[in-house]
Amino acid sequence: SLEKIFVQITSTNICDLVMSIVIMVVVFIVKELNDRYRAKLPVPIPIEVIMTIITCGVSYGFNFAERYNVQVVGKMVSGYESPIPPSIEVFQESAVEAFPVAIVGFAVAFSVAKVYSVKHDYPIDGNQELVAFGVSNIFGAAFRSFAASTALSRTAVQESSGGKTQIAGLISAMMAMIVTVALGFLLEPLPRSVLGALVIVNLKGMLMQFREIPYLWMRDRPECVVWVGTCLGAILLGLDLGLAFGLGVELLTVVFRAQFPRCSILANILGTDLYKDKKDYLQIFEPEGVKIFRIPSPIFFANIEFFRNKLIEAVGFNPLRVLQKRNKALKKIKKLLQKRDHDITEITTID
Repeated sequence: SLEKIFVQITSTNICDLVMSIVIMVVVFIVKELNDRYRAKLPVPIPIEVIMTIITCGVSYGFNFAERYNVQVVGKMVSGYESPIPPSIEVFQESAVEAFPVAIVGFAVAFSVAKVYSVKHDYPIDGNQELVAFGVSNIFGAAFRSFAASTALSRTAVQESSGGKTQIAGLISAMMAMIVTVALGFLLEPLPRSVLGALVIVNLKGMLMQFREIPYLWMRDRPECVVWVGTCLGAILLGLDLGLAFGLGVELLTVVFRAQFPRCSILANILGTDLYKDKKDYLQIFEPEGVKIFRIPSPIFFANIEFFRNKLIEAVGFNPLRVLQKRNKALKKIKKLLQKRDHDITEITTID
């Protein structure tokens, strides 16, 4: 019996593994083709939808759930719950847990929105995002839904599939509504490993950001420490504790930046009126006889010594020592002049 169980577990794992690898390879190749021939294709190839339909059909035809004991989506409940009024008892029992859930949910949502806003160059408003999540959760709570937040996998799938406007979100919501109301049974034979494979492939862009760590370390080391610390904290401690750990690291970096700010010497970019850090540009020159020193932090008792040392390093000499030597030289010259006046005798000339 143990041998049969081992063979069954092995066959199940092999089936899931092979199917996941095939799905990941096919989706990866098609998505690379979508990126390469983006200008020639009228719309990106919806490879995720195609592979979902194919695997559902293959799983249903070969009866993966019973023959190979492959974990599938299974029974899906159709329709929605009837609306209910707010319950004070539920609120009293869950108020303490709801607060960190809300903070973590908004932090994750805003972080994902910030990533894609930088990638596609458009502004976002944190207050608007917070109001939107609050209204959606109030409305969804009336239908006993889960707390709404950003689904990282769905966001990555939609972005990689070419969705750019609110129309894409509306279509996605309508498709989800249609599936949950009428077509959910068609996804029951879908293997769960296929879902995991699709999510991993669509997170390729997010996961490949690890390649930017050396560049970020060279550009801004405190930000690199915050990035790596928050990532490792979320992986090892969980999302809520990981975000708290990242916040603590960020606060430490704020103190560190205030005491040891990144000072710079500004120089002129050739052909422009712009003055930037000369370490960041090649075609740049400094005005002759002028040093433009920049410190991006307020000067106070904790960083005044650091500021003085950096300023001396930027100028190339210690002005205080120069002033001391100048005063000594003036005193010496004054003494020599006084001594000469005493040694001079009056000489009378007769015509």
